[in-house]
Amino acid sequence: MSTTSDTTTTTLILLNNISSILSLIGTVWVLIGYLRKTRFWSATGKMIVCLTIADFFYTIANILSNYKDNAPVCQLSAFLRIFGSLSAFFWATRIARMAFAAFRDIDRDVDPRIYSWTSLLKGFAFPLIVSVV
Repeated sequence: MSTTSDTTTTTLILLNNISSILSLIGTVWVLIGYLRKTRFWSATGKMIVCLTIADFFYTIANILSNYKDNAPVCQLSAFLRIFGSLSAFFWATRIARMAFAAFRDIDRDVDPRIYSWTSLLKGFAFPLIVSVV
């Protein structure tokens, strides 16, 4: 029975690593696209980049979770997992609210001030505080 358990564990670790690598490739792809295309510098583009950065932290936590024997690495993985998931949740919610506002008021353009320093503060500082506590 332990052979099946070992095989399952190995398979899950392999799938975790593959999905993490694909996520890192996607992060690099989005960041390169953002830096190269000026039309991507809208409020929506900035929020997608912030969501991608949050996903990057979560992906790093997934990669670090393979090293369970090392206590500091495990603690770092837990911190990054909480921070990344809370931050990604905020940015996904912010993007959804902006999309809802755009669909509701189809005749008006989305206010470019929707992405401001308060969004950055809420999107990264609040999850950081929760993660530290």
